[in-house]
Amino acid sequence: MDILVVLEGANGAIHRISKEALAAAQALGKDINQKVSVLAFGKNSNNLSKEASGFNVDEVILIEDDNLNSYSADAYAETIKQVVEKESPKFVIMGYSYLVRDFFPKVSARLQKPLITDVIGYKTDGSKILFTK
Repeated sequence: MDILVVLEGANGAIHRISKEALAAAQALGKDINQKVSVLAFGKNSNNLSKEASGFNVDEVILIEDDNLNSYSADAYAETIKQVVEKESPKFVIMGYSYLVRDFFPKVSARLQKPLITDVIGYKTDGSKILFTK
């Protein structure tokens, strides 16, 4: 796995901010020749995974767990941490909603990986990727 997009739901569908994150991941993946996968979990995760399979993604990971149906920063962070440890993506991309602002720093800390927030663009420079805030 190269790029993992973590989906957030809204009213049983993929949240618009997650669609933006997916579009960014697809553009990045195209520019650096990397595959894009998505992770759906939490309430309505089955609906999210079905919707995501209609986009141009290489893999849809679905986690169905009743413990994730109600928001818990620790449970969400641990779930993503476990997926990242198992799949080893080069990049993890999420829309930066208020919910994500609450739990994603925990993911970063648990994995001891940097977190870049409020990214509005990127450019490639040889083998480097430069993110714009």
